[in-house]
Amino acid sequence: MAVQLIRRNTVVRGEFNRAIIVPRWLVAQEILPDGEVDFAVSDAADQPRQFRFAGFMWNVAHDRLVIAARQEIDVEADTGSIAAKILKVLIHTPVTAVGHNFLFESTEAIASCVPALGARPMSDLAGGLGGEFRSATCEVKIAENSQSSVTAKIVTDQEFPKFDLNFHFAVDSAESAAQTCDRSAELRNKANDLIRVVTEAQA
Repeated sequence: MAVQLIRRNTVVRGEFNRAIIVPRWLVAQEILPDGEVDFAVSDAADQPRQFRFAGFMWNVAHDRLVIAARQEIDVEADTGSIAAKILKVLIHTPVTAVGHNFLFESTEAIASCVPALGARPMSDLAGGLGGEFRSATCEVKIAENSQSSVTAKIVTDQEFPKFDLNFHFAVDSAESAAQTCDRSAELRNKANDLIRVVTEAQA
């Protein structure tokens, strides 16, 4: 079964000032080049600040920062490296977690997924995450310990099934969060490997 990446994002949970992370600040800090800005929603003080800038979708709230890349723009743009650059500037920001999320879509229409994907060792694919490949209906969880986890969910309520892979890491500082954000490219490759296992199980 062939699949394609249609969306990816990096989510950082912490304490953010939505008045700081704006396009002009990103340019001034040399995190991104100058470019056109499109604000997606009203700029109300009690709402997350959402905008499109430099090929990314941004959502800045008091408790999280979300940077997303979509298929219609450039889905392979590295959202994690941008988040890492921000955290290296805002090094004193309290941060508790980082998530890297990848959404794939099948290019083939199938009626439903196979509910029992079986159990198999995943340490070779997860690079030390260990555990087993477990299926309950169409959801897979791989856990290293209380500090990290990987969840894969197969969504089959549409003609073309979607495969949602979520890598979650607990962190204790902006510095460790930046290091985790910089793993985005590595985790993109791991996502490919995990998707290959899942789709082979569907064949």
